[in-house]
Amino acid sequence: MADPLETSELLAFAKTVESRSLSRAASELRIPRATVSRRLARLEERLSTRLLRRTTRSMVLTAPARRCTDMPASCSTPSSTRRTASSAPTAPSAAICACRLLPS
Repeated sequence: MADPLETSELLAFAKTVESRSLSRAASELRIPRATVSRRLARLEERLSTRLLRRTTRSMVLTAPARRCTDMPASCSTPSSTRRTASSAPTAPSAAICACRLLPS
């Protein structure tokens, strides 16, 4: 049986997606960038799927991570703050998405 998800890993994923940067996510979370990277790696390992394609200059969501944008409105942010298709998911919706990625 897989280890349970850690809140810190979900938060690292959510902040990274929201800020579109490991460095900015680390700054907002007030933790070292290496810690954010380790948490993302652990989350990807637990889910047995790659969530982010990272290089030194860019970061792209993989297909499983992009499922966040396909969430039903009831699982996303309130309608008054709902994001457009071109904007990044917010932290709460990204965390919900990560939970949805769990194997059934």
